[in-house]
Amino acid sequence: MPRHLIPCAVFLAFGACVGRADVNLDTTGSTDWNGTDAFGQLGDATGALATFGQTVTVPAGATRLSGFSLELNPNLADFSRLKLYVFNWDDSNHWATGTSLYTSGLIDSLPNGFQSVGAANLTLDLLAGSQVVLVLSAEELADSTEDAAEAGFAISGQADAYSLGAAFLLGSGGGDLTHLTDTPWIELGGNNHSDFAFTANFTVSPDPVPEAGTAAAAAALATGLLVWGIGRGWKRSD
Repeated sequence: MPRHLIPCAVFLAFGACVGRADVNLDTTGSTDWNGTDAFGQLGDATGALATFGQTVTVPAGATRLSGFSLELNPNLADFSRLKLYVFNWDDSNHWATGTSLYTSGLIDSLPNGFQSVGAANLTLDLLAGSQVVLVLSAEELADSTEDAAEAGFAISGQADAYSLGAAFLLGSGGGDLTHLTDTPWIELGGNNHSDFAFTANFTVSPDPVPEAGTAAAAAALATGLLVWGIGRGWKRSD
């Protein structure tokens, strides 16, 4: 094996020699969302749900979540106070797992009309092929004012806006955020796999998290190449 191929062979086990590029997911365009369709209500009004979430699958070549947004219409002048979160997602049980990977500050003042509500400049390095849920929630922020907001609702059914995730809903857990991780969420649209109008920006991570089994395979490959290289050196010295 030529010497210049050895580093690439080692890195290939980690995916470093595979062509990678940023991935921008977006269901807010006119082909997926008409700018007005919405699902409500999100907040602490009577009959409202405390939490909305959009699940996404981490792309193989771009594993750093650098930003995301969901389309939100406060709908009422005195709308719910909200926070944004990112959690890992267990798609078998339909619930979030672990602790929050990202928690925003308080969102409590937005003009009426649809607008993007989200986070930027994130550096969340995630596992390729895993799922996370992008969350809008009033769970921790219930107050005495009954109010609610609407979330933009992308197309559903066979013309699935985003096939590797779905929109999910969850009722209130009495102010306890662990409710998001121990109670099954309801998939909006059921088997139609509906989506919220959202964006998610994934960039190439300088330190990608290897997929399960990749680290061991890379270590074995590196060891084999080292032995091969030593053998080549011995042959030259003969």
